[in-house]
Amino acid sequence: MFVEKDKIIIENKSVKEINDIHIAQILSYMRLSDVSLGFLFNFNVQSLKNGIKRIVLNDKNTYSTADQRADSA
Repeated sequence: MFVEKDKIIIENKSVKEINDIHIAQILSYMRLSDVSLGFLFNFNVQSLKNGIKRIVLNDKNTYSTADQRADSA
């Protein structure tokens, strides 16, 4: 886990796929650090752009996720 300037938490993984337990882990880090933005990087993928997940912790302790995949032209 990395914390960048108390604003972003970055969690690096090398797993077959990102599961709910990985999201719960980074959410715990985010809540304990009072950080609202986190990224999960999974290096066990063919292309790194397919292994990036963005997590946003909202004010009411809810969260949203998004895969960071670039659209192919």
